[in-house]
Order: sequence, then C-alpha cells, then structure tokens
Amino acid sequence: MNKKLITSVVAGSMLALSSLNIVHAEEQYQTVAIKIDGDLKNFSQSPLIYNDVTLVPLRGVFETLGIDVKWNDKERKVIAQKGTDVLELKIGEKQAIKNYQPIPLMMEAKIINERTMVPLRFVSESFGAIVNWDQTTRTVNITSPVEGEPSTENPSDNKAETGLPVITFAESYEKAINNSPEIRTQLLTIKQEEERRDDTSTLVFNNVLNKVGYLNVAYAKLGMAEKQLVIKTDAIYLQVKSAYNAILQAEEKVKLLEKQLELAKVQKNISEQKAQQGIISAMDMTLANNALIEKEKELKAAQDALAKAYDAFNHLVGYPLDQRYNLTDVPKYEGEFDTDVNYQVNKILSDSIWIKLYEENVKIAESALDTYVFNSPSNGDSYTVTEINIDKAQSTLSEQKKTLEKSIRDTYHTIQDLQNKYEILKTQLTDVEENQKAMKVRYDQGMIPLVNLMEINIQADTIKQNMFDIAANLEILKTQYEKPWLAAGSGN
Repeated sequence: MNKKLITSVVAGSMLALSSLNIVHAEEQYQTVAIKIDGDLKNFSQSPLIYNDVTLVPLRGVFETLGIDVKWNDKERKVIAQKGTDVLELKIGEKQAIKNYQPIPLMMEAKIINERTMVPLRFVSESFGAIVNWDQTTRTVNITSPVEGEPSTENPSDNKAETGLPVITFAESYEKAINNSPEIRTQLLTIKQEEERRDDTSTLVFNNVLNKVGYLNVAYAKLGMAEKQLVIKTDAIYLQVKSAYNAILQAEEKVKLLEKQLELAKVQKNISEQKAQQGIISAMDMTLANNALIEKEKELKAAQDALAKAYDAFNHLVGYPLDQRYNLTDVPKYEGEFDTDVNYQVNKILSDSIWIKLYEENVKIAESALDTYVFNSPSNGDSYTVTEINIDKAQSTLSEQKKTLEKSIRDTYHTIQDLQNKYEILKTQLTDVEENQKAMKVRYDQGMIPLVNLMEINIQADTIKQNMFDIAANLEILKTQYEKPWLAAGSGN
C-alpha cells in the first residue's frame, strides 16, 4: 500500500470517528425512489441502501406525514411530535424513545449530507405509517395512517365521531316516564279514584251533609292521586338526571385514569433505565412497579363503575343493558347560586305540592269525623279513634314541614360549600395552566424532559375532572333544593 493511500485511509478513519456516524457524500450508495401516499417525492437527500438496510430522510418523511420535527444540536437529537406523542432519537444510538418507551432500530440513525437518515421500518414503528418496498421499481412506498385507526388519542375525547347513538337528557326523561311501572300504576289509581268519585255522586244519602262529606272525601282522594302522579314524575326526573350525569362523570374518570396510567408507564420506564445505570435502588424500582399496578387496578375499577352506571341508566329508560350512547347534555357550572333560603322555605311550606298532599290527608280525616254516624254498622272506627286520626294527620303534616325545612337548609349549605370548592379549583387551574405554558416553552427548548410536561398536564386534567364532578353534583342538588321531598326519596 503506498503512502498516499495509507494517509487517505487514516484520515478517513479519523474523520469517521469524529463525525459521530456522519456519512459523507463522497461515499456513494445506491439511491432509491420514495412515494408518500402515492406521490413521488424528491428530497434533498434521497433514500438509499446502506449495508443492505434502506434508509430514508427522517425530517422529509415525517413532515410530509404531518409530524413536527425539531433538531437539538447540543444533544445531537431529533425530537418529533404529533398530537400527544413525542419521539426522541439520538444520532448513533440503536433505539429511539417514544413517550419514554424504547423502539429498537435495525441500524443506528446516521447523518448523510447533513440529513438524518433512519431505517425504513422505523417510520411505521414510530407513528404508525404503512411502509412497503417495491423491489421491481426499487421504490419506497409510505402510506399515512388511516383515519379512524387506533391511535394514542383517547377515543372518549371524540365521542361525537364514534357512531354512538346520540341521546339528550330530555329524550332520556321521556323514555323513562314511558318505561316506568310506577307511572302506569299511578295512572290506573287516578282512573279508579275518578270512578269512585262518579259512583259517590250517584249514591242516595240520608241527608245532604253526608253526601257533601263523602263527595269531599272522594274529590280529596282523587286530588291526592293526581298530586302523587306529579311527585312520582318529579322523582323520575331526578333519577334520570342522576343516572345521566353518573355516566358522564364515570367517563371523565376513565379518561383521567387512562392518562395517569400512561404517565405511570413512562415513570416505570424511566425507573428501569435508571436501575440499569445503577442510579436508583431496587426499592425505588419496586415502588414504580407497584404504582403502575395500582393505577391499572384503579382504571379497571373505573371502567367497571362506568359499566354499572350504564346498566342503571339503561334499566331506567328501558334500553338493552349493553347499549352505549353519546350523551350530549354535559353539566355546566352556572356560577353563583343566588337565592334567599328563607324565602324558599316559606314558599315550600306554604304552597308546595308535597305539603298540599299532607293537607289533603288532614281534610280527609276531618271529613270522616264530619260525616260520622253514631251507632252505624258501617263505621270502621269509633268516634274517638276518628278524632285521633285528625290529630295524627295534623302531626304528620307538622313533621313533614320540619323535615322539608331542614332538607332545604342542608341542601342550600351543601350547594354553597360546593360552589366555594369550585371557585378554589378554578383559581388553582388558572395557576396550573400558566405553569403549563411555561413548562411547554421549557420543553420545546429542551430544558426539561417529556415526563415533566406529562405530570403538569395530568395535574390540570385532575383539577378539571374535579370541577366537572362538582358541576354535575350541583345540578342534582339544585333540583333537590326546588323539590326537597325528593332529596330523601320521598317521591317514591
């Protein structure tokens, strides 16, 4: 070997070592064509075959597929992002990291003509594109991921696009009314009382006062049956609202836990990497594993709770238990609940349908005494017992008023407490969102790892989920405040 050739080989070797896997233009490799979604592409560096491995230009391919690509010159690292997925790839390493999950490469990434080149298969393994090699035409064919194919996005985030049947709260309420055996029974009760009233009006009595007394009782019983129908209808309203909101709350809980589980997986992967480097102890690794297992169990429990919520709702509205829906009437916080609790108490105790129902009981007891006939075999009770029935009806009415007043005031204070908690969470969310923005800037600049950004995002999502729960609960409480007899299940 002559001196000139030896010098050339040594220089080339030194250059290769110092350039960290940079391949120069002088080294000729066979190039191939590339098509993306059927269109022939011409990048500044064409795909090529290097040691029997097809390499493609990462930036050109990824950006064509709608993936944002950044270069960190200090760490000699590519950062690619699409949606919530973030991929990091260092030049010279035989694995990439996607959301802190390793993706092995057939060959380490290389720089050729100042372009990062990666193995063709990596394109599909990283963001789900379909890749094929046409040996006949020596062409790389890349197809974008098909819309609707599984992705890292939570499918619950786009329920309107899932094809689930849409059902509003009003539709649910109507279906539950039609499906209720209690409503059907109460309608039959009203029909019975109408017949009894009509029969009473045709009967012959010894005197007018007796006839008037019996007619009053018949009308009172009919009025009670009609009021009970309204109360049962209101009770179903509350049941449907509770069941409807329970599904929405359970769905939000599942979505949050899915994100928390993803974070737990990332943290476990980080712990594994640190354990391999001897940075953390076996105990730390065990804690990371346990945290992941715990989060998996929490998600499973939340999914079971969602299924149970659907079962209760479907049973109420009369749908098959396995049916699922796109529930569109999402609870919304309406701001401060401006009401005078003393006014509400007076209103309910003076003219609510529930109090009138018990007042009718008093009237019936009084009519029974007014129409009492001494020494009549038709009397079921003695005169004294009939008098006591009036006292009992009046006592029950008084107790109902006390119970309703307490329910109104308790519900009012619970509403105020939840509103205060919502406003506190609202302030906390503002602070966290400001922190999110700052963390995102730092992440984009390569100052913090992805896991830090994931942690702050989940912190914000947790606050939002708590606020959603409060908004849903406030809807129920405000219904109970307007109709306090429903709070204790009195409507049943």
